[in-house]
Amino acid sequence: MGSDYAQFMGSGPSGLEGIKMGGIFGVIGVEKARSSELLRKMADAMAHRGGNAEFISEPFFSAGMVRHPWETDTKIVGSTHKGVIAVCEGEIYNATELARVLGVDAAEENNPIGFDVVVPLYERYGKDFVRNINGVFTIALYDLSQNTLILARDHLGSHSLFYSRVGNGLVFGSTISALFATGHVSNNIDKTSLDHYLASLAISPPHTIFKNIKAVRPGHLVVIREGYTEEYEYWALGKVREDYTSSEDQFGEALRHTFEDAVKIRAEHGGDIGLLVSGGVDTSAVAAVLSKTTPAVGLKGFSVAFNEKEFSDAHLQDIIYSRFKIEPNRILLKPGAFASTLEEAVQFLDSPVNDVAFAGMFYAFRTAASTGCTAVFEGEGSDEIFCTGHSFGELQIQPYLLLPYSLRRCILGPFKQFFSEQNDFFSKVIRLLARIGMSDLERRSTWIPGFPWKTRKKLLNAAYKSNQTWDVAVDYYSRTKLNDMINIYQYGLTRLFLPNDLLFKNERMASAAEITNRTPFIDYRLVEKAFEIPAKYKIQHPSSSTGDGTKLIFKKAMRGLVPDQILDRKKTRGFSQPTAVWFRSELKDFVSDHILSQNAKIFDWLDRRTVHRIYQDFMNGHVGNDYFLNSLLILELWMQHNL
Repeated sequence: MGSDYAQFMGSGPSGLEGIKMGGIFGVIGVEKARSSELLRKMADAMAHRGGNAEFISEPFFSAGMVRHPWETDTKIVGSTHKGVIAVCEGEIYNATELARVLGVDAAEENNPIGFDVVVPLYERYGKDFVRNINGVFTIALYDLSQNTLILARDHLGSHSLFYSRVGNGLVFGSTISALFATGHVSNNIDKTSLDHYLASLAISPPHTIFKNIKAVRPGHLVVIREGYTEEYEYWALGKVREDYTSSEDQFGEALRHTFEDAVKIRAEHGGDIGLLVSGGVDTSAVAAVLSKTTPAVGLKGFSVAFNEKEFSDAHLQDIIYSRFKIEPNRILLKPGAFASTLEEAVQFLDSPVNDVAFAGMFYAFRTAASTGCTAVFEGEGSDEIFCTGHSFGELQIQPYLLLPYSLRRCILGPFKQFFSEQNDFFSKVIRLLARIGMSDLERRSTWIPGFPWKTRKKLLNAAYKSNQTWDVAVDYYSRTKLNDMINIYQYGLTRLFLPNDLLFKNERMASAAEITNRTPFIDYRLVEKAFEIPAKYKIQHPSSSTGDGTKLIFKKAMRGLVPDQILDRKKTRGFSQPTAVWFRSELKDFVSDHILSQNAKIFDWLDRRTVHRIYQDFMNGHVGNDYFLNSLLILELWMQHNL
C-alpha cells in the first residue's frame, strides 16, 4: 500500500527558529482521485495558519497539514507499513519524557521530538493514547488495519477540531472554513445553537452554530468506524474529588511546584518568548516564573491601556515591568482602532463568541509578532480553577439553598418568568428570588451574562419553542464527583466557559497573528490539583484578612514570588475594553450602523423590534452592562464574514 506525499508553496529555513500555529484537515470515504483536489482546497482555506502544505493519500483516508516554513511541530507521523498514520498540530511539552518511557529514539537536533510519540503511544495504550500528553493539540489518527479514524482534542480545549458527515464519508479540519472549502458542507445556521449563543457567551461542543458540523469536545476523542461515530472521554476531570486531609500550606506548596513546572516546560519548548501583562495576579505569576526560568533571555511584555483612566491597569502593569525587568510594549487602544480591529478579527472565529476582548487580544498578539515574538504566554484559566469575582454570586446564594429545593421551587419558582436583564432595583430583587427558586443547573447558567429565556424567545420569534441550551452542561455536571457547590460551579466554567470562549478566542487570535499562545494555567496537572482543593481555601467574603476574597490559595502559593502590591490589589480591566463607555459615545454610530441597519444580516434570524429595544435599553441606562449589545454586534459582524 503506497503513500503519496505532496509539498508545495515553498520551504523554510532548517532548525527550530520559531513556533507558530499550523492546522490539519482530511477526508475519509472519498475516492483517492478526488481527494487530492479537496485537500488542496482545504489547505488554501487555512493559508493563514501556514503556507507550507503536506498531504498523504490512501485508498480510504486522505489528510494534510499546513504550517509555516520554520515550524516543526505540525506533522504527519507514522507509516503505512505499520498501519497507522496521524496528522497533528499544536505543541507537546513532555514529548522527551514520553519518548523515554516508550523507547522512541531521540530525533535529530534540528527536528526535536514532538508528535513522533503519537503513534507509539497509540500502539501501547489504544484509545487512551493522548491521556498523558501534556500540551495543546489536535490529532487525526487513522488505523488502516481497523479502518478507523480517531479525532482527538487536548485536555482543556485550547485547540479546535471540526468534522462533518458527507454522504458515507466524513471531512475534518482545524477550521470550519476548511470544511466549507470542499464544497460538500453547507453553512446553514442551526437555530438551537444560535439560541445557545444568545443564552451564554459561546456555543458548546459538540455543537457548532452550523447544522451538520460538529466539534470535538475538550478531553475527548471521536472514533469513526464503518459509518458509526462514537465519542470517548479520555480525560475524566469529573472523577477528581476534594482532598479534605491536606492542610492549606500543603495545598499552597503543591500548587506552587506544579505551576512553576507548567511555566518551565512551556518556556523550554522554544521560540522568541513574549508575555501578555494584564496587571493581575495571573500574568504576574507567569512573569515571575519566566524571569527565573529564562533569566538570560530578554522578555518582552505586551499590555493594553486606555485613555479612560478608570478602566486602565497601567500602574499595576508598570510594577511587573519594573520588578522583572521586562521590556514594555504598551498598546494605547482607542475606540477607532478597537472598532477596526474587531471587524478584522471576527473573521477568524469559526463561531461567534460574545467577548469583545478578542479584539484587544488580536491587537496585542499582532504587536508581539511585529517585534519578532513567536510564542506569547498569557494567564487565561486561573479565574475558572481558583475562583474570581464572578464566583461571588454563587457564593452569596449558598445560605438560601439550605432550604429544601421543593419548598424554594414552590414559593419562588414563578419568579423565573419575570427574570430580565434590566438594571433597576426591582429587577435585581426579582433575579435574586428567581435564582433561589431555581434548580442548581438553572441557577449556575445565569451567572454568565446572557439573554434570559423570555428575551431570547422574542428575539428568535414567538413560534420558536426549543430551550435545549443546557444539554452539554447537564452532561458535564452529571459526571462530576465533586462535593463542594462552589467547586462544582467552577467545574462547569472550566468545562464550558473556559474552552468555548476564553481559550477559543485566544488561540484563534494568536493563529491569525501567526504566533502561538501558551497558557500554563491549563496544564491538566494543575487543573486536577486545583479541583482537589476545597473551595474555602479559594474564595471567601472580602474582609481585612482576605482582601478581595478571591484566588486565596493561589495568592498564598505566589506570596514572595509575586509583588505584594499585585497580590493585594484588584486589577480593573486587563485586556477587556471599556465598550460600555465607547458604545454610548465615540462608537455609538458604529454600533447602530451595524445592528440597526435595514440590511443587517441578524434580521434574517432575529426580531427587529426586539433588537431595537435592546439597543435603546442600553443607551438609556436601563441595562447595566454592555454584554447584550456586544452579543448582537459580534453576531452581525460574524455573519457578514461567514454567510
